[in-house]
Amino acid sequence: MDSGYLLIACGFVGLAITLSVWQNAEPLRRALDMRAWLTRGLYRGDLQALRAASGGRMFDLDPDQLKRLSARGFVARNVFGADSVTLKGRTALAVRTLIGTERLASN
Repeated sequence: MDSGYLLIACGFVGLAITLSVWQNAEPLRRALDMRAWLTRGLYRGDLQALRAASGGRMFDLDPDQLKRLSARGFVARNVFGADSVTLKGRTALAVRTLIGTERLASN
């Protein structure tokens, strides 16, 4: 077999791989953007504490976590003066589950 044909075949395979990766890059980019939105301004353990708070264990939050989660709008004080997880916080937990990462934190 002629080596010229082999090089042309390798070129087409490389082009096909490049197009496939380029075509599938958009969902990956969106997932990374969602991860950046989710972890912006939070520390390790904040999302686990938010999950515990959504389950009714609001007393597990320390004051610093409560301040960070309140600043992001994930936790708010309700009419009766108690803190509760907002719809935005529940959406953040759903996004965390959807992305499928267990260790989301930015230091």
